[in-house]
Amino acid sequence: MIKRILMGAALSTTLVSGAFAQEYGTSPAPMGPKPEIRKEMREARKEENQAAREAMQAGRKEAMQALVKERKDDMQARREEFKARMGALKDERKKTAIGRIDASIAKVNAETAGRFGETLDRLTAALAKIATRSDAAKATGKDITTVQAAMAAAQTAIASSRTAVVMQAAKSYVITISDEKNLRADVNTIRETLRADLKTTQDTVKAARDAARKAGEALAVVEGRA
Repeated sequence: MIKRILMGAALSTTLVSGAFAQEYGTSPAPMGPKPEIRKEMREARKEENQAAREAMQAGRKEAMQALVKERKDDMQARREEFKARMGALKDERKKTAIGRIDASIAKVNAETAGRFGETLDRLTAALAKIATRSDAAKATGKDITTVQAAMAAAQTAIASSRTAVVMQAAKSYVITISDEKNLRADVNTIRETLRADLKTTQDTVKAARDAARKAGEALAVVEGRA
């Protein structure tokens, strides 16, 4: 008897709730914010992240410009000393050779740094294409989490390498003339320094290239090409 009364009460409650909803057009409230609100929230977060990235990039650029200027000022003083020492050389043939080598070293550094920069530009363009294709994959319902992580790592590597390349391009390699009899050793020292610095910078470009390749490989997996 009691069981029938409880069942009847539950049924009455259900009927009354249904009638109330039908009468006044109400329905249970959905869980969480509405789709349009979620979209607005995503757009707001996207704008905030973009603003933060731009501010951080501007800060890095300003700091890098200050460092480049400081380095150029230091190198200018060293170059003035180099000119004074070269002018004091008695052997005109050696003086001419030193001047030619000095110009050659500067040219090698500028051209190599320029090639590094072009490589980074190509990697940046490739990463933009990966981003476009990953967005298209996401639109079809595919999980692009791994692609996004790989892209973020590649962007960081490219930015780090670009800083290294800019700093390398700003370097000025001045031959330290110790003695007219030791000119060969002095030249070899500055050449070895240049070679080591270019290798270090090249390693950052390679790291950026490897990171971009991993982003491409992650996209290939998502697209089913791997």
